[in-house]
Amino acid sequence: MTECNQSSFSYFVKKNLTADFKGGEISSDSGLLLLRQLDQELGLTKGLGDCIDDERHQSYTKQPILDLIRQRTYQIMAGYEDANDADELRHDPILKSVTGRLLSDEPLASQPTISRFENGVTFKEIFKLLDYLLDFYISNKSKDTVVGSSPLKIIIDADSTDAPVCGNQQLSLFHGYYGNYIYHPLLIYDGDTGELITAVLRPDNAHASRRIVAILRRIIKKLKEAFKDVEITFRADGGFAIPDLYEFCESESIDYIIGFITNNRVLACGEKLRDTAKEKYCETQTKQRLFDDFDYQANSWDMPLRIIIKAEHNDKGSNHRFVATNMTGTPERLYDFYALRGDCENRIKEFKERFKGWPVKLSSFCS
Repeated sequence: MTECNQSSFSYFVKKNLTADFKGGEISSDSGLLLLRQLDQELGLTKGLGDCIDDERHQSYTKQPILDLIRQRTYQIMAGYEDANDADELRHDPILKSVTGRLLSDEPLASQPTISRFENGVTFKEIFKLLDYLLDFYISNKSKDTVVGSSPLKIIIDADSTDAPVCGNQQLSLFHGYYGNYIYHPLLIYDGDTGELITAVLRPDNAHASRRIVAILRRIIKKLKEAFKDVEITFRADGGFAIPDLYEFCESESIDYIIGFITNNRVLACGEKLRDTAKEKYCETQTKQRLFDDFDYQANSWDMPLRIIIKAEHNDKGSNHRFVATNMTGTPERLYDFYALRGDCENRIKEFKERFKGWPVKLSSFCS
């Protein structure tokens, strides 16, 4: 077979015409244009950029802080989460466009520049970024609040998740529960709207509840300053079942409903209800779901907690759950309200997975 290595062909008509096989400046991520438009309306990356002080020597600087934030953010949202991808994507015409560059401008930042930027953010700037996210949430909440209406009710959902690492990143350790080397971020959402309130990156060996009281204290203070007579409810799973959190919520007049980790005493308190559920299932051969509550107080506690128990029995056997709360209402209604916190896990799935395919779908929509 004839082998052709010629990379381009020139034709002479009225003007010089050259054909090559390099593909030109093309991109498969046109969906980023929609994300850029949304970002312009929200002003999100602009606000984040204002939180970071540029202390670099400007004589040697080609990449503004805002461009770095936008490049890294849009790159991740398009599914390119590795900083190494920047070496190829810095020439991508769509990424240059959404970052604010012309195609004829200098390329975007390379991987070393991106890495230096990420590692150069100080703790002070991180706190400013967290404050900006909280203020951003409060601003959006204010737009939805009708002046003179009944007191605003806010549900705060907290959860932790695993963020697997792919190398020898600092503070990444092996986590027995997740079976991997991870970071252990804490994420806090609005339970009604699903909007992110704040996010804190933590090392692998952090307990699920680590720093939750300090973070909540900052959030609650700002919410009470922004909204008069706001009513706040906190929901979380059993990883947050710690006395310090109960005491903080009580001191701040916050309703809470938190999954409770079982022990022998608690199991003994729920044994009768579990037996009843099993007996009814054996009689009817239909799923049984029973509820009750009781007071529980550890020896080191100053006051008892109200514990809700759900005892369930079906063809797969017995299933029971315990929830600690200071709220009033029937056990069934309160447990169903607690179960709604599961939507927070859907937001985490979006945070971890959905962006990877989203721009591709938007790209096909745009075409």
